Amino acid sequence: MLPIKPVEGANVNRRTFARTRSPRTILSMDNELKRLREQIDRADAKLLDALSERMKVVDKIAEHKEENEGAVQDEKREGEILSARIASGRNRNLEGEMVRDIFETILDFSKRRQKRS
Repeated sequence: MLPIKPVEGANVNRRTFARTRSPRTILSMDNELKRLREQIDRADAKLLDALSERMKVVDKIAEHKEENEGAVQDEKREGEILSARIASGRNRNLEGEMVRDIFETILDFSKRRQKRS
């Protein structure tokens, strides 16, 4: 009987896949997956650091606006930010819709934070 080889991109369970690969190959693939997941964890940590830094600046902006009686929301500025971030994201091979959703959420939380200050 010929071994069953998984079709690229197919959803194959580990037991079926194991019939076509040696234990060493499976272990190597598990190590590679672990390494890739660690890369994701490091990238996520960088994202969180950047968000934390951004919120510190948001706090400073809130103080400035409070001292100078500025409005929390600036729709023109928000539009400029979204347009610039979407373009910047596209230059980095990111989908515009994803970038828009992320930055709309960030802007929403930034406004809420400024209102609390």
